[in-house]
Amino acid sequence: MTRTPNSVSESLLWSILMAVKVWPMLGGRGWITDPNEILSVSFAHTLAADESNIHLYNGNFLSMVGLIKKYNSNPRLLCNAIESQYTKFYNRLFDRSNISASYIMNDDLSYSVVLNISVMLNGIDYSLQHNLEMNEYTLTNTLKGISK
Repeated sequence: MTRTPNSVSESLLWSILMAVKVWPMLGGRGWITDPNEILSVSFAHTLAADESNIHLYNGNFLSMVGLIKKYNSNPRLLCNAIESQYTKFYNRLFDRSNISASYIMNDDLSYSVVLNISVMLNGIDYSLQHNLEMNEYTLTNTLKGISK
């Protein structure tokens, strides 16, 4: 069901919200409009979300924990799933996204996933890099870098 505005002021607010990319926050912060912050906070939410949380959003959100649970014993398939799912996720938030994920085996039970997320909004590129450290097929650490 599509919602339509009831008044001129609501119509103006509605058009502004549709034109500006935002990320909602629970609590006192309200809507995040800074693209670097949207990129960083939205990624943090995917790290914190459990698989059961994403069912509330009808597939419009994603859980890194869920991907790791599903593909934990096959780093190549995990990287493919990360690229696919994060591309869909960030294409909804930004004008364009380019996601790459690769892995480095440390030993038989541990590996690192190098995740590069590049997005574009209004002609400006933003990027985020995370190194996800996996030990015995469980996420043990994540190291972040962000740039504009």
